[in-house]
Amino acid sequence: MFLAIKGERVNGQNFARKALSQGAEFVITEDLIADVPAEKQRVVANVLDASIKMGANVRAKYNLDVIGVTGSVGKTTTKDFIYAAISPFAPTVKSLGNRNNELGMPKTIYTFTQADKFRVLEMGMENFGDVHKLSMAAKPRAAVITGIGVSHLERMKTRENIFKAKMEICDGMSDDGVLVLNGDDDFLPAARPEKPKNVVYFAIKNQNADVVAKNIEQQGRSTAFVISDKKYGDFNCVIPTVGNHNVMDAMSAYAVATRLGFDP
Repeated sequence: MFLAIKGERVNGQNFARKALSQGAEFVITEDLIADVPAEKQRVVANVLDASIKMGANVRAKYNLDVIGVTGSVGKTTTKDFIYAAISPFAPTVKSLGNRNNELGMPKTIYTFTQADKFRVLEMGMENFGDVHKLSMAAKPRAAVITGIGVSHLERMKTRENIFKAKMEICDGMSDDGVLVLNGDDDFLPAARPEKPKNVVYFAIKNQNADVVAKNIEQQGRSTAFVISDKKYGDFNCVIPTVGNHNVMDAMSAYAVATRLGFDP
C-alpha cells in the first residue's frame, strides 16, 4: 500500500504513479487521482486514520501482550528499559527509534509474528485523540505514562489538557490491565481512570508510591540504588547509565515487568 499523505510542503498524491511502478498494489488517497487507474485507488476520508486502522486490523490477528509507553519525556528510554527487563525471559520486540504516531506505530505492528509474546510500543501525540487512536489500535495490556511536561503547550494550551490527552492511553486497555504512573509528577497522582483497575506508582521523592528508588549513588558510568517495592520488598539494582531521570525510567520498567508476572 502506498499512503498518499498530504504534507505541509509535499502532496504524496504526486508520487502515486511512481509508487505503483515500483511495486505498490494500491494507493490510499483522500482524493481520486486523475492519472492513476481507479481500480488501483482506495479513497478514504483521512489517510492517517486509514493507516492506524490497518495497524489495528493486523494487531487483532495476534494473541500477545502490548505494552504502551507515552508521556512528555523519556518515552524512548523507558521503552528500551522495559525491553531490557523482559526480553531475556520472553520473545519481545520494541518499536524502532521513536516510531510513535499513526504511521510509525503500524510499521512496528506489521512486523509482529506468532512467536512474539510482548511488544513495547511508543505512543506519541500532537493533539487530543491521537493517543486514543493508538491505544484503540494496539490494545495494550500494560501502559506507562512517564510524566506530564510542557512540550505540547503551544497546541494544547495547558498541562491539564496534556494530562487528559496522555490518559487516553487507557482507552484501549481492559479492566485487568496495568497502568504504571510517575508518582513524582504533579498531575499523575490525581489520576482516577475508569480502567484499568490496577494502577502502580513509581517515584524517587514520593515515599507513598508503590515502588520507590532509595539510596541512589552514581558509580562511575553506572547508578546503584535500592528498589523498595511495597508488594515484593527491597532489591539492590544497578543500571549502566547515570541521572535520576534514568533511574525513574528503570523503575517504571521494573513496575511493568513485575506487575505482568515476572519475578522481581
